Amino acid sequence: MYETGELVWIPQGTVLHRKWSENDNLFSPISVTAKPQIGVYAGQNKRGYSRVMIDSKIWEIDNKEIRYFTQNKKEVCYG
Repeated sequence: MYETGELVWIPQGTVLHRKWSENDNLFSPISVTAKPQIGVYAGQNKRGYSRVMIDSKIWEIDNKEIRYFTQNKKEVCYG
């Protein structure tokens, strides 16, 4: 799928979950992307969410929402 450190593309309208700690089972603050974002893939958890760094913060995003980042805007690459 994705390797740690790869650039990923997150579409507009994606829900981003931020956790306070790894032991917390509840999602804390959330955010919704107002425009497409580019992030750095930081790993995956057991619940089917990817950890992605956007603007120096780690967010958890549903795996089906992220794509490989490409320079070609007409090309969509699924992981």
